[in-house]
Amino acid sequence: MALEKTFILGLGCQKGGTTWLYKYLSASGNADFGELKEYHVWNALDPENDEARERYLMVGRVKLRNRILSKIRKILGIRRKGPVVRYELQRQEDNYFNYFSKLLRADVSVTGDITPNYSSLSVDTLRKIRSRFLERGIRTRAVFLMRDPVERAISAACMLRRMKLVIGGHDLSALPLEDAIWAYAQTSHSCFTGRYDQSVERFDAVFESDEIYYGFYETMFSEENVQSISDFCGVEPRPDFVNQSFNSAPEKADISSETRARLRVHFSNVYAYCHQKFPETRQIWN
Repeated sequence: MALEKTFILGLGCQKGGTTWLYKYLSASGNADFGELKEYHVWNALDPENDEARERYLMVGRVKLRNRILSKIRKILGIRRKGPVVRYELQRQEDNYFNYFSKLLRADVSVTGDITPNYSSLSVDTLRKIRSRFLERGIRTRAVFLMRDPVERAISAACMLRRMKLVIGGHDLSALPLEDAIWAYAQTSHSCFTGRYDQSVERFDAVFESDEIYYGFYETMFSEENVQSISDFCGVEPRPDFVNQSFNSAPEKADISSETRARLRVHFSNVYAYCHQKFPETRQIWN
């Protein structure tokens, strides 16, 4: 019996295990995620997301020469670079849906776009993605992985600091570590990726309960959860991935209890919401 065609919409969260998810799903024999892990299409087209547009919107920024070379590489079956792929998919909405539809073949039933910044997508955009794939006979399965809000913010700030990025007007690499973490926690970037309460409300307004998977970084690396996410996404379980990690921080940040307590208060609304919505977080985020 043929497997149902499935588009995996990875909604985040950043530093919550999305690289592991991508590596795990794309290793399946019946999956093809195309040329990128993070396509950054819908967040870059969001008029409310200034940082995503500045960093990822490629329309008007990719030279004609590079677009021609990209077409040649596509004809020859050679993997293309991220900016030109994003340019193509951002230029016209149909290009996005056609791109992933073509990846689904007789032996491929699963494809997807795992972009952590999609946690900020509006209800209208999420509904559009779901309905446009449904028109093509493709079901959308959304995945949202969450991590303790304080630990996520620390990990994200450390990563952005290493990358020497300016976030919300803050040059994080120029600040002392704990000052950089606190500055980051108050940015719109942190709000887009760390306000699980706001994200989950939007997701629940679009997807049925059997169309979205809510998982937790702290418990996802177990055989039980690997089986669960495999069943949800339509791939064969691979228990050998349980002990594998990808894109992990090179060192554990030593953060004071005072800074952690300050962050805990800052994210108090998120904790309160998740403790009610997902009771297991009372234990795993203690």
